[in-house]
This record gives sequence, structure tokens and C-alpha cells, in this order.
Amino acid sequence: MNWYVRLLQKYPYRMAVASTSSLFMLGDCVSQKFFSEKPYEPIRTARAGIYACAFAPAMTAWFRFLGKQQLPLIAKVAIDQAVFAPSVIAYYFSIMGLLEGKTPDTIWQSLKNQYWDTLKCGWIIWPAFQLFNFGVVPPNFRVLASNGCGLVWNTFLAYQNANKMEKGHTTELLIEEVREEVQEVKDEVLKEVKVIKGYVKQ
Repeated sequence: MNWYVRLLQKYPYRMAVASTSSLFMLGDCVSQKFFSEKPYEPIRTARAGIYACAFAPAMTAWFRFLGKQQLPLIAKVAIDQAVFAPSVIAYYFSIMGLLEGKTPDTIWQSLKNQYWDTLKCGWIIWPAFQLFNFGVVPPNFRVLASNGCGLVWNTFLAYQNANKMEKGHTTELLIEEVREEVQEVKDEVLKEVKVIKGYVKQ
């Protein structure tokens, strides 16, 4: 654990890229395994990893910027969800569309069809987690904590982008499953934070 803490403190952006891309690809694998009737497509997982490599530095910079602001916790979360969350979802569908070779018109149509529903789902899940993240998790570990929650969210995003689901599943059911998984992630992150704080003090 000590080596990881040192690397995270010395190379925050590189570590963010490594962890974020790994979990985005894992989320896509889970989505393909459980929410798609098609055979597994490695290229789709690769696209998720490429997107994550571009997204991770922006997320790290945003968390650092927001963490330095002298604002109440609730205000930080509100700004995060009003500014960063809507931008990220638009960025995700746009970049994934380009990587898939879609035309601008097709990407725009996908955004119109999926953006609002995806954003509403995000607002169900992320505000509570970000309250926990900014309120409890040390600054250097907030990206890592978000990636833990993001594994669940990325699975949902991958499904939304593919827009396919096995018969008998609904978006509402998936959202409920995501909420349960996020709570489990929060519990695990809290345990890890206690361990990390112990190492940092040593």
C-alpha cells in the first residue's frame, strides 16, 4: 500500500489515467457480458479505454480545482453536478461516437435520444457519492474513489451508448442495481480511506 500512496502523490495524472482507463474497460466488459446479446467486441472495450485516457486528466484537474475552493461541501457538489457532470456526459457520447466512426448528425441524434435520461440517472447516483467523496476522502484519493463508483456507472454508460439490453431488463431496474452497487463501493472506500490514513501518518 505504501508504494501505491507514494506513486499517487508523485504522479497523480499518470495514476489517474491508469486507474480510470482500466475501470472504464472493465465496465465495458461487464456491460457486454450482462447487457448485450452480441458476441464480445474487443474494439468496443478498446474505445472505452482510449476515451478514459483523455478523460482522466480532466477529471483530476477538476477535482483539484474544486477541492481548493473555499466553499461549503454542498456548494462544491452542486457545482460539480451543474457544470462537470453535464459536460462529461456530452463529451462521452461525442467522443465515443467519433471513435465508432459515426457522422456528426448521427452523434447529435444519439445525444438527443440519450443525453437527458443519462444525466437524470447520474443525478440519482453521483450527488450522494460526491458528498461522501469531498467530505470524507483525502484529496489525493478522490479520483480513485470516484473510479470505484465509476466502475458501476461506466457499465451503465456503456449500455446507454450501445443502447441494447437483454429482454426483461429495464433502465429503472438497472438504475436500482447501480444504486445498490454504489452503496457497496462507498462502504469499501470508507474502509480503504481509514487504512490509507494510517499509512500516511506512519
